Order: sequence, then C-alpha cells, then structure tokens
Amino acid sequence: MPTYLVVFLVLLIVAVFAITLVSAWLGDNRRTQLMAWARANGMTYQQESRDLARRWSDSPFIGGPSARALDVISGTTSTRRQFYSYTYQYIVPTGKSAVVIRAWVTVVRLPRELPWLTVTPETIGGKLSKTFGGQDINVESVDFNRDFRVQSELPEFAIAFLHPQLIEWLLGSGRGLVPFRVIGQHMLCWQADTQLDTSQLMAVVDGLDALASQIPAFIWDDYGHIPGNADPLG
Repeated sequence: MPTYLVVFLVLLIVAVFAITLVSAWLGDNRRTQLMAWARANGMTYQQESRDLARRWSDSPFIGGPSARALDVISGTTSTRRQFYSYTYQYIVPTGKSAVVIRAWVTVVRLPRELPWLTVTPETIGGKLSKTFGGQDINVESVDFNRDFRVQSELPEFAIAFLHPQLIEWLLGSGRGLVPFRVIGQHMLCWQADTQLDTSQLMAVVDGLDALASQIPAFIWDDYGHIPGNADPLG
C-alpha cells in the first residue's frame, strides 16, 4: 500500500476517534447541565426511558427499534398535573451513512383517558392526502380549518373538544402548541428537528397545562374513562 494511503487511513482513524470522544464529552456535559437544572428547579432527570421510547406510534414516534427517549425531565405543573419532557431520537440509514432524527416531546398527564385526537398545521401533503380520503374534521372556524388539520377516532369528540374559546386561543397565543395530540390519559406536543431546551421548557409546559385546563367539564363526563391499569410512567 502506498505511503500516502497509509497516512490518509491513519489520519482518518484519528479523526473518527477524536469526533467520537468530543461527541461523548458534549453528551456528558449536556447531561450534567440538565441534571443540575432539573435539581435546581425541583424536578427530576433521567438519562433515558425505554418506556417512553416505545409508548406511542404515529408522528413523531416512527423510529421503530432504534428509537430512544433521552434526557427526560419530569415534574408537576402549577395545577399539579404531572409532566415529562424529553428528546425523542432515532436513526435513519442513508446508504453508507445514517441520519439522526430528533423531536422534542412534552407530555402532560390527564385525569381520565380520552379518545385519540391530533391537531397539526395544514400542509400541502395534508391537503393532498384529503383528496384521497384522508381525514380532516372541520370545526366552526374558517381560519382554524384553513390553518390546521384535525383528526380523531371520534369526530364528535373533536368538535366538542375544540370549542370556540379554545379555537380562538389556538389561533392566537396557543398557536405554538400545534402540533399536539390527546391520546389516552396523556396530552402531548412536539417540535421536530430539535431537542429538549430548558430555556423554553416551562413555557411549553405552561401552555400544555393551559390547554388541558380549557377542556370543558362535560368532556370528562361524556368521553372520559378511568384507566383500568396503573400508568407505568406515573
């Protein structure tokens, strides 16, 4: 083998090793900072949760076996609801390499199980899917129907849940919570292509808490169910 190839391979190995060391150091440093932040704010920190990585399906939880739930911070909201926030991460092979996909997920626990409901921003892909029978439930707001797509296992639940005051809030100060989902005993929102950010965490938690507080009482009576089994996530 020519000398220049040997030198190149050695340099390549050294570079890969250095990158690995730096990545590990940055990861350790981030975990230390998150742990300290959580402790200082009366919350708990967990490096990884297998339960959260496998708990749900549908976007953004499409990572399959490679999915991981990292840097889980949990605590209680100002109204005493339990929450947890974390980075959902998985790997997508791309030929000879791979791409790491991340989403920042925040979850608030609800007092009862509710039917599945998802509200997402309206997109070209969403509009196209509707032409082939994809679901989009219309509510009593032209602006809301234009900006967002609503899907649910029970359309009547979605319409009752998205009452006029909540629609107005989601079109205004609550817009940043979209996309969000109600599933079972949990309400969650997510931000694609990013990871947990403590500088914005409490704003997101407070927003989800405010959204949960706007669920009308009759929703719990008409559609809510007391969970049959204990929630393994608390």
